[in-house]
Amino acid sequence: MNRIAANFLTRSFASCETIALLLRREDAPRPQQRVVTVEQVLAPRYMAWLNFENDNGANIYVSANPLIAGSRKRTKECIASVRHIYIDIDADGDARLAALRASDLVPTPTAIISTSPGKYQALWRVAGFDFERQEQTLKLVAHAFGGDPACTDRNRVLRVPGFLNRKYSPVHPVAVEYPADAIYGPADFRLENIEVSSVLPLCGNTPKKPAHSTPLKHSHSEEDWAWVCAQLARDMDAAKLTRELALRRADKSDPLYYAQRTVDVASARLWLDQGTPINDVITMLEIRRRFEIPAALLQSRAQEIAATAQRMIARRKTALIHSPKESDMPLLEVTQTRHISASIRLTDTTALQVDQYAAFIHASADDVVEQALAYVFSKDRDFQEFLRTPEAQRITPTLRIRRVPASEAAETPSKPASKAAVAVGAKA
Repeated sequence: MNRIAANFLTRSFASCETIALLLRREDAPRPQQRVVTVEQVLAPRYMAWLNFENDNGANIYVSANPLIAGSRKRTKECIASVRHIYIDIDADGDARLAALRASDLVPTPTAIISTSPGKYQALWRVAGFDFERQEQTLKLVAHAFGGDPACTDRNRVLRVPGFLNRKYSPVHPVAVEYPADAIYGPADFRLENIEVSSVLPLCGNTPKKPAHSTPLKHSHSEEDWAWVCAQLARDMDAAKLTRELALRRADKSDPLYYAQRTVDVASARLWLDQGTPINDVITMLEIRRRFEIPAALLQSRAQEIAATAQRMIARRKTALIHSPKESDMPLLEVTQTRHISASIRLTDTTALQVDQYAAFIHASADDVVEQALAYVFSKDRDFQEFLRTPEAQRITPTLRIRRVPASEAAETPSKPASKAAVAVGAKA
C-alpha cells in the first residue's frame, strides 16, 4: 500500500466520507474521475490500482473538500462541507512559501505538498467556514502570497502525496510535510488588511467609483504607503522610518512586521525604478534586516519582496499603457477585433447584466460577451489542456454563424422574455 497517500487521506477525511479522485494523463483528451468513499480508496486493491495507473502515466488528484454522499460529479453543488483552505504556489515558490510561513496573517499550514521543484500547495484544515466565506478567504490568501488566482473555488482538486508527478520529465515524487496538527476557524485568517502583504491592490480589482459619488476614502494602509514613499524619497533613514510606522500603526496585530514589510517593499520599488539590478536590491534588503530577521528566512524574504516590487512596477506600466487617464480599470479590457455573428440564448438577467457591464466600461455588448468568454476559457486549465488534443480539432460546430462585414455594428436589443437571443461577436 502507498502509505504516504493513505496517511494523507486519513488525516484529511473521515473513512466514511465521499471524495473525488481525478486521474489525468498528459496524452489523454479527458481525465478519469472516480467518486468513492475514503474507505474504498484505502482498500489494498484500490490503492494498488492507483499505483498502477500512476506508474503508467496518470497524475493522481483528490478533491479538497468532501462530497455529498451519493454524488456522481464534482460540481460546486456536490460539495458537502468546507474541509480545507488552500493555496497553489506555482511561481517563486520557495520565496513565497517562506513569506507565508513567516507571516502572521495566516496560521501555520497543516500540510505543505511539494508538487514539483519550487511549486507547492499549502493546506489548512478548517471548521466553521461556509462556502462563501471559504471562497473569499481562498482569494485573499492567493492575493496575499502570490498564489494562483484560478485555484480559488471549492471544488478544486489537490495532488495526492506519495505518487509521482508525471507532468514533467524527469518525473517528481509528490512529497508532503505536516507543520501543524490543528483545525482552524475563520478568525485565524487575519486577512482583513490585505495591504500588509501586497501593499497595493491588484490592478483591475479596485472597484470603479460611480459617477457623482462621494470621493472614496483611502484606507489606513494606503495612507501609510503614500507616507512611506514620500519619506523614502526624502532620504529618510529606513530604520527610523520603520520605528515611526510601527508606532503609528500600533493597532496592527504585529506592528513591527507590518512596518518592516511596508518600508522594504517601498524601498525595493524605489530602487528598481532607479535602475538598480534586482540582485543588488535583494542584497540591500538582506543587509538592512540581517539583525532583525532569522537567517534562515533572510534571503527568501528579500527575494519575495523584490519580486513583489517588480510586479507592482509591471502592473503600473500596464495600467499606463491601457488606461492613461483612468486609474481604476475594469476587469475586462476591450480591444477592437474583427467579428462574426452567432445566435445564442441568454436568460433575461444575464442579458441585462451584459448591457449593464457594457455601459460600465463604455463598450458594446458584443465586446463584453466575447472578452468575458475569452477570459473564462483562458482560466480553465482543463479546457486549455483539451485544446491541445486532436479531439479539440474534431468538434461538431453547434453555433449558427453568419459572417458579416467588420463595419457592421448594429445591435438588436433583447426583448423582455424568459430567454433573450443575442448576436455574439467573436474573433474571426
